[in-house]
Amino acid sequence: MPFGDGSFDTVVDTFGLECAYDVQRQFNEMKRMTKPGGKILLLERGKGFWLFDNFKLMLKLSVNMSARAQFYHHDFSKLVENDPEVKVVKKKRHRRGMVYSYELQKL
Repeated sequence: MPFGDGSFDTVVDTFGLECAYDVQRQFNEMKRMTKPGGKILLLERGKGFWLFDNFKLMLKLSVNMSARAQFYHHDFSKLVENDPEVKVVKKKRHRRGMVYSYELQKL
């Protein structure tokens, strides 16, 4: 991204990480652009709580990748909650766990 380090107080991503080829790299860019103490707000689709839902997503994977370049099988809790550069302020999962909502604070 053409923005400098710590350019923004808040970075918002709404269903963008699911379209990223390298999710970790994209998340690192969000952290880089956020000022220390700033917020990162994420709303993403990913793995759900139910095996059946995850199986249905796998069946639709080829259509989603070719038509919309989306990959709904990320486990964003692993990406976000284990990151030492951010603190989870709020988290919520909706729609049987398939929609992730995070408010993060950059440390």
